Amino acid sequence: MQRNLIGRIRFDLEAGGAVVGALQGENWRSWGFRVEDTTGAEVARVTKRYAGLAEWYSTADTYVLQRTPDLADPLATLTLAAAMAVDLVLKQDEGD
Repeated sequence: MQRNLIGRIRFDLEAGGAVVGALQGENWRSWGFRVEDTTGAEVARVTKRYAGLAEWYSTADTYVLQRTPDLADPLATLTLAAAMAVDLVLKQDEGD
């Protein structure tokens, strides 16, 4: 579920009807997102990898997912899905 905070995008990550974490943009125009568990601790990060000058001539974006190795399901699976959704949902809407 998307919850827009002033200046930031936030999506709750839910499994079985319960919130197990959140995907949160760093600011309103962010290329970086953090994944938090229910305590607010960062357990993963999704960032855009820059291709240098080639980016000026291409609309392709590449994102990198970094996560803690001991992350358990369902949050581990939702973290991977959230990373894919960043490009598919959020960045495609911006015309990138």
